[in-house]
Amino acid sequence: DLGVKRWEVEVWDKWGSSNVSNIKFERVISTVYRVQHQIDYDYSSLIIEDNGQGFFFFEADVDTQNRTVTTYLEGNNLNAEFVDTGSSQRTYQVDTGDPERFHVRVQSDDPGKHELRIVTEDDSVASNTTVTMPVYVRESVPESAEVPGLTTPYLALILLTSSLLYFALL
Repeated sequence: DLGVKRWEVEVWDKWGSSNVSNIKFERVISTVYRVQHQIDYDYSSLIIEDNGQGFFFFEADVDTQNRTVTTYLEGNNLNAEFVDTGSSQRTYQVDTGDPERFHVRVQSDDPGKHELRIVTEDDSVASNTTVTMPVYVRESVPESAEVPGLTTPYLALILLTSSLLYFALL
């Protein structure tokens, strides 16, 4: 509900001492003004290889009249961008009942756990909505590797030996 709210906070320590304080604040906007995000990806995190890329879709919607919002893609050691524009930010109109669907590309060359933040700012009501998505960058597996076995010098030696034996038996 909108209006003036009060919180009573009590803090105590292990010796039984305590302190009580009242905090007064006013809620001036409703949750219906906040942009709702829905992210589609298959696992508990987006998994990509270093120097590789991963893709996912997300939708943004708001339950009020038309609003213009800006969404930013932010992440530590991640390069995230909207596929259709190649940019990490997008300004668009959000309509009631008509969610915007976006295709996002994520790249990184830094193996390990990271976090992608999707921040949508709505300047008309001075609010923002932030959701986070875990991104795991794993080390690339080499495409080719040495296989133990016969190498060219060994094959040449076998050919030479078998040729000598062949001609010696004739």
